[in-house]
Amino acid sequence: MRSLILPEGELAVVILRRPRKSIALRMRHDALEVVAHPQVPVTYIRDLLIQRTNWIRHHWQQQRALAQAKALLPESVLLMGRQLPIVFCGGTRQRVVLDETEARVYGLSGEAEPELLRAALARALSRQAALEYPARLAVFAARLARQMQGWQLSGARTRWGSCTAAGKVRLNWRLIQAPAFVLDYVMAHELAHLAHLNHSPAFWAEVARLLPAWQTGRDWLKAHGNQLFSLG
Repeated sequence: MRSLILPEGELAVVILRRPRKSIALRMRHDALEVVAHPQVPVTYIRDLLIQRTNWIRHHWQQQRALAQAKALLPESVLLMGRQLPIVFCGGTRQRVVLDETEARVYGLSGEAEPELLRAALARALSRQAALEYPARLAVFAARLARQMQGWQLSGARTRWGSCTAAGKVRLNWRLIQAPAFVLDYVMAHELAHLAHLNHSPAFWAEVARLLPAWQTGRDWLKAHGNQLFSLG
């Protein structure tokens, strides 16, 4: 199968064959990627997509809206849950300075290519994440059953964080845009994996021990996480 006919239009379907136990669906603004084992019949995939029509429509609408937004020059940037207006300050050296009230852009004008501005803002947010995350991780340090063996920023597009069996933690830089309680949830989630490298009841009990109000952060990500990818 090459496409799905939906009320919104025709959506291209790309089937990728890889050795895996389950079928994964990945939505882009212009296509749906289906990752399935080589032995899974196309008829089975077609039936699955029909069953997941509502999910597909919802996420396609989100991705198309995101693609349209990326074509426009942003007027503000999110930082720790606050919308900072973008102020163009002239200059020749390209840089972005973030403070409590605004994002000052140097070396780019209001007529700049949207992708150039988005890339500059993304770099500034990534730098800010590198500065902010250590202090928030330190808050959890005294309560950990096992100390982590280092951490680093991640630019992953499919997960907010990860923790290896060796105890190394990765955290998505895009979380610096979300309110602090959201970042705290992802940190607690990954740090709980230091004790339980699974999602068992014991793991969730460890998340709750580290952050009793963890559900608030998870709910926010489910409802608003998609907007954290507006810069790429």
